[in-house]
Amino acid sequence: MIYKDINLQQEVYRQDVYKLMDWLRDEEVSRYLNEEKGIINSLDYLLRASTLPILTPYFNQGGPFYIIEYKKDSVGYLKLVPKGKIVEIVIAIGNREKWGQGIGSIALKKGISEAFLSYRANEIVAKIHHNNIRSKKIFRKAGFTIEDTLEVENLYSLTFDDYISGYSKERIS
Repeated sequence: MIYKDINLQQEVYRQDVYKLMDWLRDEEVSRYLNEEKGIINSLDYLLRASTLPILTPYFNQGGPFYIIEYKKDSVGYLKLVPKGKIVEIVIAIGNREKWGQGIGSIALKKGISEAFLSYRANEIVAKIHHNNIRSKKIFRKAGFTIEDTLEVENLYSLTFDDYISGYSKERIS
């Protein structure tokens, strides 16, 4: 997997929204997501109500939203939800054919950098369902630790200091 082949695309195009709707309809993709129940209907309405080719402003309400691209193909999404100096991160690889290829790990690293360096977060948190083995693995690999155990999910966190410490260790070794 080549790091430069994976991008966080800031613009959300109509074709990305169609793919997003397909991913959210897929039970394997959506079962661990905390998206609102009517999200597919809302996206469908957005596509019908708007003639704009770029729908980015609709997706950036509440925080930046990125389409994860692998070799210029949309394969998932990442969103950052700033809450003061804490930023919640949500990531999903919607294209199941791309699961297990390291795309999520690299996109997560890029999202972490964005949260800490562009949004000046002191801490990044993620809520991960207890049964979501893949997500737990990539978040732990990125340096996140369990901060709290909730009813159906764990709250993972990564502080800026831990991020810098891990980054320094990577550079030295």
